[in-house]
Amino acid sequence: MRRAKSGQAAALAKNSADAKTAVADGGAGAGDPAPSISLQLLDGGTRELAALRGKVLVVDFWATWCLPCISEIPMFNELNRDYKARGVEVIAVSLDAEGAAKVRPFLKSHPMDYRQTIGDPSFAAAFDVSDSSLPVTLLIDKRGAVRFRKVGRTTKDVLEEELNKLLNE
Repeated sequence: MRRAKSGQAAALAKNSADAKTAVADGGAGAGDPAPSISLQLLDGGTRELAALRGKVLVVDFWATWCLPCISEIPMFNELNRDYKARGVEVIAVSLDAEGAAKVRPFLKSHPMDYRQTIGDPSFAAAFDVSDSSLPVTLLIDKRGAVRFRKVGRTTKDVLEEELNKLLNE
């Protein structure tokens, strides 16, 4: 597992409570490759992140106790519905310490229509994410490079603008 370079994190991260604040996008070819890691699927099994190359990925780091994270669920459901056919995959990474035992019951009252995974501290650290900074949203381009990072709550408009840029490359 590889940790994101601190320079990359500094270049891509913008820590802001303003959901409409633009986040750095270095343009074509910018951004280091996402860490080579396995996703622990909520329903069991694993999936290599690298196996999803060719798709644009929306990676949402969240937790059941994080109110801003919960408020974003309907938006991610809409993005999944609106962009799945265009080659976008939305992936939720829960950072709940209790893992699937906490997430499964939560999903009964807060359905998520996109891939659910369970993260752990080493998974989060590979992306320079801590549970004190949730929610964190990443966009990974078709080549597997992290191209967008938003710390804090974001909006559908912001993500759609960035998604459309990546889909048109």
